[in-house]
Amino acid sequence: MDSPLDLTNVPDLDPDIFEPVREVLSPQMLVELVGVLERTARETLSQLMTDLENQSLDAARRSAHKLKGSAGNVGLKRISMTAARIEGAMDLAQAQKLTATIPDLLEKGLIVLKSKINN
Repeated sequence: MDSPLDLTNVPDLDPDIFEPVREVLSPQMLVELVGVLERTARETLSQLMTDLENQSLDAARRSAHKLKGSAGNVGLKRISMTAARIEGAMDLAQAQKLTATIPDLLEKGLIVLKSKINN
């Protein structure tokens, strides 16, 4: 990737991760999982933004780590990769630039995820 923000060739949802999850969970459990993911991802994103407003790169890295894991567990690849980059950010400016992309990635990822569980 040329740029730390270039996710052009990265899918929103990685089928290699999502499909096995879908296979082992009932449709109701999958809906519940997505609901929990949505709530916790929004809470974690809010905490991440607060961490950056407070200029705490270490706290922001911990929040990014949590977001990376939550998104990665269901295959939300773009979010997970961006959170990993925030976790490895060298400074607050880089972390803030990357964090600014997360809300749109989260909305798009949730739309794709919800469409997959409704099929």
